[in-house]
Amino acid sequence: MKLFKIHWFLLIFLSIGFFSCNNESEARKQYEENYDEVLRIHDEVMPKMGELNALSMRLKKKIDTTSNDLQKHEEAIKDLENAHDFMMDWMHDFSDNYVRNQPALEELSEEEIKKKNQGLEEEIEKVNQMKEAVNSSMENARNLLID
Repeated sequence: MKLFKIHWFLLIFLSIGFFSCNNESEARKQYEENYDEVLRIHDEVMPKMGELNALSMRLKKKIDTTSNDLQKHEEAIKDLENAHDFMMDWMHDFSDNYVRNQPALEELSEEEIKKKNQGLEEEIEKVNQMKEAVNSSMENARNLLID
């Protein structure tokens, strides 16, 4: 009878261990998926920064040579500069919160991973907003340069 109780105790103990490890791996998996999504969006937008700066310079030159739609050109330049600043600020903040001096994922508890994962979900929203700011400001600048 005593051996029977020990077996049940071990079975319960191992089951709890299995399920808690399984949940932890799910939290880690979700974290890694969200982190990868943030980086994917960043990597999609980052190569556009050179073109964004070039568009700003072209618009500034166009202002110097023409006076048509001066206000539209100035607003477009400001939008390009704001999109550039958004990208730089976002990268700095993301690096501080998720890269620089951060413990390895393996060192974090399940609760810490879940908390960081919630932050990553917010980062996905921010990086998408940044992407939209970059793309829309560039599109507007291109349209003004065609006119």
